[in-house]
Order: sequence, then structure tokens, then C-alpha cells
Amino acid sequence: MSVRRKKERLPVAIGRELRVCREREGISAVDLARAAQISGGTLSKIERGTITASLTIIQSLARILGVSLSTLIKRTERRRKVIFVRQADVIGSSVFPVQKGVYNLDLGSVDSYNDLLNTNPSLVVIYDNEYSNMSSQGKGYVLIFMLEGEMIYRHGLNSHKLETGDSLFFDAENWHGLAKAVKTPLKFLQFNTCFK
Repeated sequence: MSVRRKKERLPVAIGRELRVCREREGISAVDLARAAQISGGTLSKIERGTITASLTIIQSLARILGVSLSTLIKRTERRRKVIFVRQADVIGSSVFPVQKGVYNLDLGSVDSYNDLLNTNPSLVVIYDNEYSNMSSQGKGYVLIFMLEGEMIYRHGLNSHKLETGDSLFFDAENWHGLAKAVKTPLKFLQFNTCFK
């Protein structure tokens, strides 16, 4: 990333936070600009981050909105956490059979994100056209993304037909499971996520 692009991030972040604070307070852009003694066009450019406002103007806008100056820049300073799972660290990194015609590849458990979430991604491959599994329940949420094939997936009392490119996101506490493998092979990514 170029130095210039890094410098441009701060005005955009401040502008975005100004807009959020203004809308939260129910103040129109016209009224805020008038109170800060700047034009509406200038305020619009500040909120879009297309110009860098002086510290005096930013401080004036913050005071009118009833927030501190640090509130407007805190989002740019907050560190974002990223978790990287190296292939060699994946538990069960080889494909292992679950039962005849059904294979599962554990893509590596992500034990924690900000000490709040556990995520277990896996790749499921089903070659057996007759396969259906028992319904199950669990904690948290599940996201299924279809890579290949067609299946009927049951969640509670509802059935969902999933084809290549479709996704299904649901609460895992409700009974769910593959009702029918319509067109095999089935290949789908499954992400199980729950709060600690």
C-alpha cells in the first residue's frame, strides 16, 4: 500500500464517524454546517473524506455533536484481529472418510476471535447418491456454501434446495441435516461458529 493511500484513510474514517454521530443525534447536514459556520458542500466533502479538514473545524464539529475529538479517530487506531491457520497446523489435514461415500476435510479449527467465537470450517464431499444423515442440533450458527452438486437440506420444518453457488445460514440449535443428495458429487463448505 502506498504512503499516499495510508494518509487518505484518516480523512475518510473521520468523515464516516462524523456522519454516524450526526445521524445518531438526528442533526441534518445543513444544520450542522450552519452551526459550525462552514458551507454544506464543505461538510459533505469532510464526511466523504475527499478533503482534509483543519483540526479546528473537526474539533468544532465534535463539540456541536457532543463527542470528543478522540471519538472521531478511534476507529482508525483500533487494531483488527486476523487469524491465519497454516495448512501444516490443520488437525486432520488429510481427507478422512466419515462413512462410505462421504468424506470430510477439517480446514482447521479457529479457536478464538477476540476470545468470543469458535469457528470450525470444513469441506464435505459426498459421492453416495443415497446418502442422508440424521438430523442434529448444536450450539451457534452454521453457514453452508455449495461448491458442486444439488441437495435438499432440512432446517426445522423447512426444506431448502441448494445448488452450486447457493448458501444457507442458520441457527444450529434447531434440528437440521441433509435430507437428500439430489445430484452427486456434493461438495460444500461448512462453517460452524459459536460464541464461547
